[in-house]
Amino acid sequence: MADEKPNRSWLGDFLRPMRRTFIEMLVMSVFVNLIALVVPVFTMQVYDRVIFSNGISTLWGLVIGVALVIVFDYIIKQSRSRIMQTVALRVDVEIGRSLFNKVTSLPLDMLESRSSGYWQALFRDVDMIRNTLSGAPAILIADLPFTFVFLAIIWVIAAPLVPVLAVIWCLYIFIAWRSSAVMNSANQDERESTQSRDQIINEMINGRTTIKALGLERTMRPMWELAHAENIENASTRGSKTDSFSNFGGILSVATTVAMTTVGAIFIIAGELTMGSLIATNMLSGRLLGPLNQLVGTWRIYSSFGKAVERLGEVFGTESDRMIPEIEIGRPRGEIAMEDVTFAYSEEAANVVDGIKIGIRSGGLHAVVGRNGCGKTTMIKLMQGL
Repeated sequence: MADEKPNRSWLGDFLRPMRRTFIEMLVMSVFVNLIALVVPVFTMQVYDRVIFSNGISTLWGLVIGVALVIVFDYIIKQSRSRIMQTVALRVDVEIGRSLFNKVTSLPLDMLESRSSGYWQALFRDVDMIRNTLSGAPAILIADLPFTFVFLAIIWVIAAPLVPVLAVIWCLYIFIAWRSSAVMNSANQDERESTQSRDQIINEMINGRTTIKALGLERTMRPMWELAHAENIENASTRGSKTDSFSNFGGILSVATTVAMTTVGAIFIIAGELTMGSLIATNMLSGRLLGPLNQLVGTWRIYSSFGKAVERLGEVFGTESDRMIPEIEIGRPRGEIAMEDVTFAYSEEAANVVDGIKIGIRSGGLHAVVGRNGCGKTTMIKLMQGL
């Protein structure tokens, strides 16, 4: 399974029936981002027109209009949240059901070649895909294209400040890209250590009777503590790297405000910019750089999402066990016969069972006896069709 190229197209097959739902979410995101322009424009008009001209009637008209827009904004955001909840439910049900059916149809040797922690982690991958497609990461993807819209509007109302924002915009993109490269290995290390820890827990629970009977608690404790300590160390490393990138993004946001205010003040003194334009641009810069700042912290989620899609695609792309349609047969006589049966675990490996011929009648007591590794368990699995 690891040698096959991961199938990434499977997710599109699941999401295609929900295409209309995603289109509705995108349309609502368009309205949300357009409405976000209202408050900066309102602020600019108040500073540049209302205050200097004592236009009280104009002020009340603007306030009423903005109040109506705010109510509409709330309704749109609530509707978008309900749509995302619908996406979460459908993704969870459809992918979870398909994964369960796929795992139960895999050949036994495939299931035994991986630890139970690996198969449990696959279902956590379903949770990762659900949370990414139905939460803040999906909304962030819808909001990112509007950063160009906000940059264009800033160009119209405060062109001298555009170079400052363009430089900051490029820095955010670089930080987001760099965080992806750094976080990939950290996420993988944390995932592997989590699987190892969970594997020990599963073995302890499944063998609890043996552990109690033989008094192996002290023997198992160092194994658990070592795996748990490794998991904590990897989680701390990943968290430290995440925090460093997020904190740097926050500092860059503060530096942006200082730089814009400084440059804006110079152009206001020179008479090339108004006070209202500077304040409106500061507000719009939050809408411009906010998604990019989120991208720095969210890129880890996108990276984990991509890895989860690959892992599930690897499983979905694996050939299932042969499914024989149900046929009507009479009551079996309880006899088992094997004629010249040969079996090897791979084409290169030697035969574990070679030309065996055996017949077992119904009733009575039968035993399979032989030295360790002679193929007793393999023969019994062959009898069971496993």
